[in-house]
Amino acid sequence: MLKKISISLIILFTAIIVFIAPKVEAADDYAEFRATAAALGFSVSNDYYPYRMLNDTFNVQERTYTIKDKLQYYTRVDDVLLKNKDANIYALIYRVLVSPHNGRDWGFIGIGSYGGEWLNHQVKVYAQLPEGCTMIQYVPKNEESSSGGTFSVGLSPSGPSISYTMSFNSSDLSVYSNSNSATDYYEAIYQFNHGSFYDLASSYVRGEVFYYGAVLFTCDYSPNPQITHEIQYYDACANNIDTLEIYGNYGIV
Repeated sequence: MLKKISISLIILFTAIIVFIAPKVEAADDYAEFRATAAALGFSVSNDYYPYRMLNDTFNVQERTYTIKDKLQYYTRVDDVLLKNKDANIYALIYRVLVSPHNGRDWGFIGIGSYGGEWLNHQVKVYAQLPEGCTMIQYVPKNEESSSGGTFSVGLSPSGPSISYTMSFNSSDLSVYSNSNSATDYYEAIYQFNHGSFYDLASSYVRGEVFYYGAVLFTCDYSPNPQITHEIQYYDACANNIDTLEIYGNYGIV
C-alpha cells in the first residue's frame, strides 16, 4: 500500500513540474544572420531564414573603380534568398550602396589631367522569376511615399515579416516600379535628378546612398532566381555615364 502511494505521489509531482515549468523558446539557429540583416538595415522575422546561401548569410559583392591613385566610385551589393519556414514562400531582399567620388585630377594647367567628377545617376534592380514561380508581393511600389519611410512585405498578425526604412529627398530622387505580377517580373528604378554641373549638385546626389528592395514569391520547386543590379554613375566633367552590372548568386550550397 505504501509503495502504491509513493508511486502515485511521484506521478503527481512529475505532472505538476511539467505543468508549472516555464515554456522554453526554441533557439534561433539564424540569430547571427538576423543580426547581420539588422546591421544592413533590414528587420527579418523568425518566419524566414536564408535558403541555400553560402554560410547562411548575405551574398556580398563589391566593385571599386580607380584611375591611377584616384578613387572614382565604389559600389556594394548585399542580397539574399530567404524561405518561409512553414510554406513554399520565398523572398529576395537586397541593399545597394552607391558611393561616387570626385576623382578628377586636373594636372598642370590641364596637361596630364585624368579622372571624373562622378554623381549618382540611376540604380535599376530587376528579376524575371523562373517558370513555376508566382510573385505575390514586392517593394518598392509606385504608390509609396516619394520621401521615404518604412517599407514591408509579408505582413502577419505579429507584424511585418521583412521591413526596412529608406529616406530620401524627393527633389533629388525618383523611385519607380515597373514590376508586373501577370508576368512575374520585378523591376525597381531609383533615378537621381541632377544637372550637368558637379558643383551645383546636392550632397545627396554627390554622396554615398543606400537603396533597398524586396520581392516575395511562391514556387513549386527549389528556385534559383536571377537578379540583376544595374548601377549607373554620371561624370559631370565628361558628360558621360558609366554602367556596371552585378548579378545575384543563389542556390550555391
